[in-house]
Amino acid sequence: MRVYGPEAGAAWLRVRRHLELGQGFAFIPVFVSEPFAAQLAREDLLGFLHGRREQLVEVPVDSPAALAGLSATLAGLTLPPSAGAIWVAAVPSAEGAKLDEWKGAWTRALARLNERRDVFRSRFDVPLLLVGPVWLQELCLRQAPDLWSVRTLVISLEPAATKDGDGFDAQLAAEAAMTSRHGTWHRQTLDPDYFEVHVVQPLRRKGPPEELVDSLLDLMQAQRGRGRRGEASATAEEAVGVARENAVSGSENARGQLAAALNAWSVAQSELGRRAEALALAQEAVELYRALARQNPDAFQPDLAGSLNNLAGFWSELGRRAEALAPAQEAVELYRALARQNPDAFQPDLAMSLWTL
Repeated sequence: MRVYGPEAGAAWLRVRRHLELGQGFAFIPVFVSEPFAAQLAREDLLGFLHGRREQLVEVPVDSPAALAGLSATLAGLTLPPSAGAIWVAAVPSAEGAKLDEWKGAWTRALARLNERRDVFRSRFDVPLLLVGPVWLQELCLRQAPDLWSVRTLVISLEPAATKDGDGFDAQLAAEAAMTSRHGTWHRQTLDPDYFEVHVVQPLRRKGPPEELVDSLLDLMQAQRGRGRRGEASATAEEAVGVARENAVSGSENARGQLAAALNAWSVAQSELGRRAEALALAQEAVELYRALARQNPDAFQPDLAGSLNNLAGFWSELGRRAEALAPAQEAVELYRALARQNPDAFQPDLAMSLWTL
């Protein structure tokens, strides 16, 4: 597995922005260097559309033979009302035995897609994402010039360049997870062993503490995604230690990062059945976020509300419903106020808080 860095993240963010702001049909070719990149993009798109209560309509293309009927399949496709985008992906491995067969199939398929471009534009009111290998771009220009002329975006997802040995670019690698609070890729798709060796360890040696904490939290989530709960808890504990030392500076960002690390560790502890320890960590996170929200409510009230929900859940797990009620009610009131200001962003959180209450 290779690491996809900030350039790929910025490129993919253009797709998200178009889905948020654009209307009607759009042709968006996406060129990737390996199947893994297509997998990451697909998983992110599924999550993004789910948050908008929309559906990704997938047209399976699992062999060169399947490409032969792609144009007819698309022309006869009926979209559900919840459709948010159409996904067509055919990314053979660069080392695959059938690479020449794939190239021939794509050549013929693009010519047929080009003939029916007006059909697609009239039938579809959502974007069509055509995902293929890097060499597909040249074929598009040659075999489907008319379809290419109506493209809305062209996206290229290339792996991040890295340096060898001790010269490994730790900052670039730390960004490679692309999973900040507003990030693009799912942390669970990371290979935790690869990520620890190539990202976390260089940051442990000489990286800025803020980047180390972020990467440790990414690693923790990847470990959780593989069911490695003990390792995830130990990684979160390390993140808390680094963040706590860094928070001595008193900066707002450092204290917020400590609160986030405490929340992450509380979840990991709870998954190990250590509910009392999880509760104490969640309480500390709430108090940190409460102080930060008093100073900067716009930035930290959403985090405070989420931490209060977290705390209420841990009280409930301990069977102490009365203690759970107060933080749950406070979270609802915070989310209700936030939803009045920005309903698209916070209505789902409000609904979840009401369910918890």
